[in-house]
Amino acid sequence: MKSKKQYYKGTANNGDKLNPPGRERSPMKKSILFIVPMIILVLFVGCEKKTSDIVVSDITEAEARLVTHKTQGIISPDDVIAVRFNEKKVEKSHVGVPLKKRVFTFSPEIDGMTEWRDEYTIVFKPNRTLKTTQVYEGYLDVAKLFPSDTELGIEWIELLFQVEGRV
Repeated sequence: MKSKKQYYKGTANNGDKLNPPGRERSPMKKSILFIVPMIILVLFVGCEKKTSDIVVSDITEAEARLVTHKTQGIISPDDVIAVRFNEKKVEKSHVGVPLKKRVFTFSPEIDGMTEWRDEYTIVFKPNRTLKTTQVYEGYLDVAKLFPSDTELGIEWIELLFQVEGRV
């Protein structure tokens, strides 16, 4: 004689799994077994960290003729804002010397100073650390920076960035 354990193992002749008496799954239990994991999945996906909605200002075709890099995307609160030109733009004697004219504009406004980091790179150094999570839109006024160079093809370079941090 077979034991109960052996009797309930296996499948019926029609391929259905055999369940011991009283262990049949009701339709309600089946739907709960489906719904609960789906709710957990939705909550898990819904609670995942959201990425920033900032739109990165890519280097345009016109800007690419003039610059290789510019500050964009997510930056640290103590970063400088920089634009690096394709070609040498100033002599070494101008490197590290603050500019007297205001060539960077930001919204919201940022107080700071502008200088050449090297012969190719102009940087804006904020006086204070930037406010975390703040989105900034800015412009480098190329026409004002190089008034005698009329063949640049652009008048300004757009800068769009956000300061990292938690909301």
